Amino acid sequence: MYTLDSFAIGVGAANIAMINALLGAVIMRLPVSWLLAFALNMGFSGIYYGQALSPVLPAIVGLLYFMSRKWEHKTLIQSNHKEGSL
Repeated sequence: MYTLDSFAIGVGAANIAMINALLGAVIMRLPVSWLLAFALNMGFSGIYYGQALSPVLPAIVGLLYFMSRKWEHKTLIQSNHKEGSL
């Protein structure tokens, strides 16, 4: 997850990295840890497993972005130069 997020930031898709960070922290980490620790009565072990499982979904999202190859057509600097003008 972290490598793919860094890649997304490097190619200029910081919004993908931000969405992945929120997905990992808010959507995955908190509910899964709570579910394992309290609902399934696993205690601290449930929190540890929740922490370990939380990057899985964001990693899949990052991998899908990488495999989509949309990043190949991204430009960081757009020029407004018309041909023939300086």
